[in-house]
Amino acid sequence: MSYLILCSSFLAALWILRCAAGWTNGGKLYTAIAQTAGKREVQADIGRTIVKDGEAMFLLADGIGRGEKGRYAAQIAVDSVSRMFEAAGTGEYPKYFFSDAFRAANAGILRHIPDASAGASLLCAVMKQGYLYYALAGDCRLYLMRGGRLWQISEGQTIGSLARQAYRQGKLPREYALRVANDNRTCNFVGKDGFSQLEICEVPVSLKRGDRILLASDGVTQALTEQELAAAMRKRWSCNFCAHWLIAIVDGKKEPEQDNATVIVAKAVIDQEVWYAKE
Repeated sequence: MSYLILCSSFLAALWILRCAAGWTNGGKLYTAIAQTAGKREVQADIGRTIVKDGEAMFLLADGIGRGEKGRYAAQIAVDSVSRMFEAAGTGEYPKYFFSDAFRAANAGILRHIPDASAGASLLCAVMKQGYLYYALAGDCRLYLMRGGRLWQISEGQTIGSLARQAYRQGKLPREYALRVANDNRTCNFVGKDGFSQLEICEVPVSLKRGDRILLASDGVTQALTEQELAAAMRKRWSCNFCAHWLIAIVDGKKEPEQDNATVIVAKAVIDQEVWYAKE
């Protein structure tokens, strides 16, 4: 990839940026969203960040469906979860919020697109009181950058990822798990008639000073290796620059079938030491 191609892609990347928002614990939240439509006619990825009463929510929906239907489904999903969060936050037990919010998003899509011809992969992450919580339906991914190393936090709900989980739990023979290990077809999403099981973090991630998180749609994770993701996240760049650099790399590859690609990069800087887990 030439330097000129990378720079031109960087300048052309579609983006949404927000913000250094006030934080009730005395610090700030830095976050940025960057995206490209790739080779698709419609941008069906929707990203959003919301700050409320000491909580920060990050939403990423990747629409599934032809034409505008996929984007419409993604918009319904993000709007539905956003309304519930803005009304009352995640409450004492975020996992119950996730369960209710994703069911509402699923019902909303089925209500507005009754022929079940569209849906969305939906990832929701929340920073709250020094911890990171998340829920996922589909194939978007959540990563944590800590100490120069990138950790994939979410498992994913593709055929391959579910097969690997089943093998680790002793529910699937090794031979079959290996056979479908690279199958990236999504097997769960909101807007699905019969939508059921969410991937919800059972134990939240205790955040440390300097941690950054990355939410990425499959257009990013299928285009870039984890080494490429880690190299960008490892730099001491602003969230804004990092997000746009990742999308510039995606565009710079010039893949003929490049899907929509979206990233959200975030870092919380809190003045009160108690917010952070001990090093």
